[in-house]
Amino acid sequence: MSDDARDDQLDGAERELASALRSLIPIASSIDPVSAAFEAGRRSQARVTRLWRRTSAAASLVVVVMLTFSSFPSRRTRTDDPQPAMRVASSPDVTLSEQSVLRLRDAVLDRGWGALPVTHGRGVDRAATVRGML
Repeated sequence: MSDDARDDQLDGAERELASALRSLIPIASSIDPVSAAFEAGRRSQARVTRLWRRTSAAASLVVVVMLTFSSFPSRRTRTDDPQPAMRVASSPDVTLSEQSVLRLRDAVLDRGWGALPVTHGRGVDRAATVRGML
């Protein structure tokens, strides 16, 4: 339908209003559309950013509290352990060799490194060096 056909259906006041509306011209905007879009995005994300900052601060606080309390020694002692993890049966008739690990360990603890026996093995006539290995 053309504008003339529509105008025929309108009464006098409606025709006057229609012609006044057609004569309106939009004024030029002084708002930069890119800046307006950027500002709108920044404002819409402000709430999300605050929520993210608060959540990460709360998580950091929880980590600090956990690390603080985990460094304190435990006040609980376990006396209700039904059996020890390992039992060592001591037998008085067992004698250890002079070259056993337990005897060597005891000798080193009592008298130092000099208590270790001298090694007389195959081809061991001098101390090993890095230069000799290369």
